[in-house]
Amino acid sequence: MMTVSRFSRIATALLVVGCLPSALGRAQEAAAAPAAGNELPVRKLVVVPAAEPDPPLRDLVTPAFADLQPGNAAANYYRAVTLLPKDAAVQFGDTQQSWVDLPLAELPREEVHKWLAHYRTSLEEVRVATFRETCDWNHRVRELTGLDPLTFLLPELQEMRTISRVLRVKARLEIAEGRFDDARATLTMGYRLAVNVTQSPILISQLVGVAIGATMNACVVDWIEAGGPNLYWALADLPTPLVDLRPALQQEMNLPLQMFPFLKDPEHADYSAEQWRKLLAESMQQLRQITSDNSATTNFAVQWLATGLILAEYPRAKQQLIESGMDAAAVEAMPVGQVVAIQSARAYRKVYQESLKWTLLPYWQAREPMRAAFAQLESQGLLKTPGRIPCALPIAPFLLPAISAASLAPIRVQRELATLQTIEALRMAAARGGANWPQALQDLSPFAPAPLDPLTGETLDYTLCESGKAVLTLAPPPGQSPQPYAGMRYEIELKK
Repeated sequence: MMTVSRFSRIATALLVVGCLPSALGRAQEAAAAPAAGNELPVRKLVVVPAAEPDPPLRDLVTPAFADLQPGNAAANYYRAVTLLPKDAAVQFGDTQQSWVDLPLAELPREEVHKWLAHYRTSLEEVRVATFRETCDWNHRVRELTGLDPLTFLLPELQEMRTISRVLRVKARLEIAEGRFDDARATLTMGYRLAVNVTQSPILISQLVGVAIGATMNACVVDWIEAGGPNLYWALADLPTPLVDLRPALQQEMNLPLQMFPFLKDPEHADYSAEQWRKLLAESMQQLRQITSDNSATTNFAVQWLATGLILAEYPRAKQQLIESGMDAAAVEAMPVGQVVAIQSARAYRKVYQESLKWTLLPYWQAREPMRAAFAQLESQGLLKTPGRIPCALPIAPFLLPAISAASLAPIRVQRELATLQTIEALRMAAARGGANWPQALQDLSPFAPAPLDPLTGETLDYTLCESGKAVLTLAPPPGQSPQPYAGMRYEIELKK
C-alpha cells in the first residue's frame, strides 16, 4: 500500500496525464477503429431514436431527495468491503474484464449470473449506502501533523474501484437482458458511489471518484447502443462537476503547514536563533525523506548541511524582505533562521495562491492563464529549480500537487458526460423529426439543448454527413496526442 501524498502524486502523473486511461476510454479503445498517425480514433455507434421519457424525469440516475434516509453511507460501504468474496476464484480478474470488453450480444449471461451471486450481500450494502443522506469517511486528515499526512493509508479506495467494476458487469448483464429499470438502479448506485468517494478531501479519493464515474459512463454507452430509454435529463441531473477537486487541492496544499507549523506565522514566532536553526534543519531532513533520498547521511551531516544552506540563503532572503517593505532594522535584528523561514513561507504562500486561484474558474477559461502562471513561477524558481535553490526550504517543488494535470482529470469525465448527453439529445431529436438527425446542434435548443464542452466552453463539434451519419468530434486537450480517453470522433448512425 502507498501513502496518501506519495500515491496521490503517482496517480496524478499516471491517471491524469494519461498513462492510465479511464474506463470509458478503454471501452472506446476496444470499439474504436484504429487511428492512423495523429488522426482521432473513430467510435461508431448504431442507435435508435428515443423520445423524451413521459414524465421526463422518470429515469433519473441520482437518488430522489425524498428517498434519502438518515445515516452515514461510509458505514455501509465499509460493510460492503468486508462482505466482498475472499475466494480468489470469484474475484474480479481477466475473465470479468473480458465480459466488460465483449459486445453485449456475446455476453455469457448464465456465467455472469452465477458470478454476480457471490457479490449479492456486498452489493446490498452498496444499495443501502446509495440512499443515505450523508457520507463521512471520518479521515480527519487536517488534524494530522508531521509526516503523518503522508503515511495515512487508504486501503478501502481500491475496494471501491472493485465494487465499481462489479457494478459495471451487473449493469451490462441487465442491459443485455433488456432489464433497463434494474440497470438504471445499478447506474444510480455507481454514480452515487463516485460522488461519495470524493467526500474525503484527499486527492487520490477524487481521482478514484473520476475513475468510478468513467466506469458508469461506459455503462451509459452500453445503454444507448442497446436502445434504452432516453437519459438526457438523467445525465443533466447528475452533480456538475461530478467530482470537485477544490477541497482536496486545498487540503493537499495545506500539507506544508501541517508538516511545518512554524510556517503559519514566522513573522511573529518567538524562537531563539538556535531553535530556528533546529527547526529548519529538521524540516530539511523531512523533505529528504519525502523525496526518497536514502543516502547514508548522518544526522550530524544533515545539521551541518542545513546550517550551510541557511547561511547561504540568508543574504538573499534578507534583501527580499526589505524590498517587500519590511523595516530594515527589524529584519537585521531577526535571527538568521527566522529571516529564511519568513522567505520560505512567503514563497510557499505565493505558489499556493497563484496556483489555486485558477481552480476557481471553469477549466476552459483558466487553462491558458494557468499555464502561463505556472511558467512564470517556474522561471522564478518557485515550482522547479532551474540551476539554483529557490529558498532554503523548497516546499513547492516537492510537496504541492500538479494542479494543472490534476484539474484535467474531472474535465475528462465531464466531457464524457457532455458527449453522452449530446447523443441523447440527438436521439430525442430523431424521435421528433421522423428519424432524421438535426442539421446543427443549435436546432436542439427548443427541447434539449446540447451541453457545452467543459474543455472549450463551446458546444461539441458536430457535422452531418451526406451518408446520413452524425459526427461528433472531440479534439484532444492542447499539447496531447489523440487517444481514446483524450480525443475521439463519434460516428453515429440511426438503425433503420
